[in-house]
Amino acid sequence: MTIKNIAGIAALSLGLMAGSGLALATSTPSNAPAASSADGMTDIDRASFVKAVSSANLFEIETSTLALEKSTSDRVKDAARMIIKDHTSAGKAFSVILKAQGDMTRPKLSPHHEAVLNELKATKRAGFDARYIEVQTTAHEEAIALFTTYAAKPDDVALGAFATKTLPALKTHLEAVKRLQK
Repeated sequence: MTIKNIAGIAALSLGLMAGSGLALATSTPSNAPAASSADGMTDIDRASFVKAVSSANLFEIETSTLALEKSTSDRVKDAARMIIKDHTSAGKAFSVILKAQGDMTRPKLSPHHEAVLNELKATKRAGFDARYIEVQTTAHEEAIALFTTYAAKPDDVALGAFATKTLPALKTHLEAVKRLQK
């Protein structure tokens, strides 16, 4: 694949994302390979980034769908709808990049995401909103760290552009979730 093809893929995927205000919340898997660079920043390789983003996007959609069922707050439900919409769009844009590169990675929850989702499912309705907000806050803080690190030293041009373009939306989502705490 040439640099020109990769740039075209990045432009297409970024164009798809631009109108959606997308966000991808992720957590870095504890077993993700990483290497420390000379400046002390931990580099994240493409495979680790793809795995983390794939799990996190699915996690965000599933936890937010659960919020639509269990939440007692219209504000929480509104946030959940926004997250579902944005992450559905993000998942499509992310898939465009992966498929163009011949990567057929299917979204799959990491063991950590699966455990948190199951715990959230078991949370009683009375405590659900507070726990959902906590989960979303943590996920977005982790996503910002992941995307910032990958965008700084990407080993894949298209995914690096995706990470850079996605960062402002992640920050916006974090601010929105934090407002729910008040």
